[in-house]
Amino acid sequence: MSTNRMSCGEARERLPLYVGGDLDSDVLESVRDHLDACPECALQAAEALRARRELVGALRSREVGQVRPALWPGIRATLCAEGLVRETSAVPSSPPVLFRGARPARWAWVLVPAAAAALLLVLMQFSAMFLRKSMPGPAGPGPRGSNTEVVEAPVANPPAGGLQRVDPREGLLPPQRYLRPRRWVEGTTPNPNDISLTGLNGFK
Repeated sequence: MSTNRMSCGEARERLPLYVGGDLDSDVLESVRDHLDACPECALQAAEALRARRELVGALRSREVGQVRPALWPGIRATLCAEGLVRETSAVPSSPPVLFRGARPARWAWVLVPAAAAALLLVLMQFSAMFLRKSMPGPAGPGPRGSNTEVVEAPVANPPAGGLQRVDPREGLLPPQRYLRPRRWVEGTTPNPNDISLTGLNGFK
């Protein structure tokens, strides 16, 4: 006998497996102990066992070659005759079909990718339009009456870290590149052609 007492809810949960003989030996022993101690659960177990016997008997009495959909009304009639199921006015002639029309039509397989492609095309058009609006355009025309064109070019040290307007006659500044600082070693003469960012004031 097991030391764990099973509750009525746990025993009733396991009744279908108990009736079918599908429980493990330790759980089977616990259910039997509970059914010996609880008359209500024992009554439900007896009804479940009787319903199972009727169902198995009805299945065995049918011919092997009979079509499967015609089996359901016979089983229901047997269960109603035993009083295990209530008779209702609308008795289904066959087991209920859960999903009617679950298979989509053939055109749906074409419609979904086409809709996705159209949505992608619209998104690409809108993003291109917004990118064109947000990008800076070419520099506007110079002052009226002058034939000179204003050129914007980056400079080495602009006043605010941005761009400086340069007259085209002055020409564009060459691109600035980073020059490594030169080291001045004591005892040598610095070359005046060497340009140092830090200067030649004794830096080692």
